[in-house]
Amino acid sequence: MRIWIMSDLHQEFSELRWRPAKTPDHDVLVLAGDIDVTCAKAIEYARALSDKPIVIVAGNHEFYGQNLDRQLADARQKAGAIENLFYLENETVVIGGTRFIGSTLWMDFELLGEPFSLQCQREAIKYMNDFRMIEVEPDEVDLTGPQRHSGKVYFSPRHTGRRHDMSAAFIQTELSQPFDGPTVVVTHHAPHRYSIPARRQNGLLSACYASDLSDLMLSGHPDLWVHGHVHDPVDYEIGHCRVVSNPRGYPGETGSFEEGLVIELDARNEDRPAPTLRPSRKAISLDRFYEIVKGTGAEPTTIELAAAGAWVEHYYSTLRHGGDTQRMANHLGMSIKDLAERFDELNPITGPHEA
Repeated sequence: MRIWIMSDLHQEFSELRWRPAKTPDHDVLVLAGDIDVTCAKAIEYARALSDKPIVIVAGNHEFYGQNLDRQLADARQKAGAIENLFYLENETVVIGGTRFIGSTLWMDFELLGEPFSLQCQREAIKYMNDFRMIEVEPDEVDLTGPQRHSGKVYFSPRHTGRRHDMSAAFIQTELSQPFDGPTVVVTHHAPHRYSIPARRQNGLLSACYASDLSDLMLSGHPDLWVHGHVHDPVDYEIGHCRVVSNPRGYPGETGSFEEGLVIELDARNEDRPAPTLRPSRKAISLDRFYEIVKGTGAEPTTIELAAAGAWVEHYYSTLRHGGDTQRMANHLGMSIKDLAERFDELNPITGPHEA
């Protein structure tokens, strides 16, 4: 299969209005986000690029000046009425024997490690437009309190982290499912620090562009991972997975963009290892973790319990003071004592913990 890859075309800027001089031979067009503002405009633009099947995920810019969930709903409705156009947000589609798993992905602010997570979040709030330009519905799960301006609720680092965890859990679950053909993961945000230029890898804002999902690549063995967001092209491998990005970028950044970049995927190599689901916290969403803590929902599987234990370890390493624990207990309708006891049940290795 020949896959035409592009991202970050940023058609919201009039000086970047663009059409390829020549359409390359391809079987599928993959657009890895930041195509235009809004999602509907990105879809219309994508339709004009190719008459072949199109796989598209949203970037962060598609939501600027918009309500995120309403935009996603509109995008799904619009894409659903268009034959061979697949707008993926935690969704999978099989085209010509190749599996495409798609999500925006967002970020978890842990690229530089747990000690720097809060610093990265503060830096993001100061400098990233996402937290001033993307509206969300009031969200009780946001334990730090939402960003509020002019009576509206805006994206916060907790929102991005929650969505990232949901997407990572979805991707990991999909990769764990046996599939005979090649698998391509498409996200806007990058899955590894190697996608960040070396000159920026240690900066706090690097955590706004990539998260470390090497465990998903090493355990799930996708053939190809396509992403955008970082305005520098990349082509590298993690284990058996090739990671490729081909961004056009902002005005003045288009020098390394290849408008006809096509990656050819062969049939899946029989020697490639079978997927093995590792019980990291990414195996379940934050909402599912809350269900397990409260004892509601379906009976957790062994893998879900292991993932819940990893979530407990994560929370004890990131919660900085009793106020965070109290907000979580309030949200779950539990006392702090009961919450601490339940955490110790789920992860006795890191406990016991004081309430």
